[in-house]
Amino acid sequence: MPKITGYRLVKEEYEYELSLDLDDQAIMEDQLSIDVIARRRHIKEAEWIEVKVTLKFEFPKPIVRVFVEDKHIGDINLDFIRIDGGDDLGPDWDPLESAYEGTPLENAIELIPVDPVFGCLIKAGISTTLGQSIRCYDRARETHEGFRQRIRETFVCLGDSSVLMIMRATARTFRCMIMLGF
Repeated sequence: MPKITGYRLVKEEYEYELSLDLDDQAIMEDQLSIDVIARRRHIKEAEWIEVKVTLKFEFPKPIVRVFVEDKHIGDINLDFIRIDGGDDLGPDWDPLESAYEGTPLENAIELIPVDPVFGCLIKAGISTTLGQSIRCYDRARETHEGFRQRIRETFVCLGDSSVLMIMRATARTFRCMIMLGF
């Protein structure tokens, strides 16, 4: 599985890491599946605690199936979401965030037994991955007639967007931490 992005931060005595990995086997089956992997460890320990959230896009249906540690916890309906342009963290992201905020899926994500900074990392990874995936798929839909070519173009676009995804996920994590008072 190719890692498309990753970053690490240190907060007090803990080290946190986020990576977003594309499932290359899924692309061979004309699907898009991305693992959002958040890890945490105490600086003085070698063992990482890891949480993996998998986003499986059911294209051409507008559904993203969400799994935590391979257990299905909910779906996000993308039918009404289209993100055009807007490379900043401004109002273009509001429709995406409101698509799962306050829903049972958001509640399920909050039930993952992690500290608040770890939770911010997971949410930032999910939000960034969803947003960029939608952007890439929308671009591919405009330029490619065939479904198979759209999925492959989305895959390439995600790889090309990895630096931007790092910046977005980092900004979202810090914004969440500030809102929580860290």
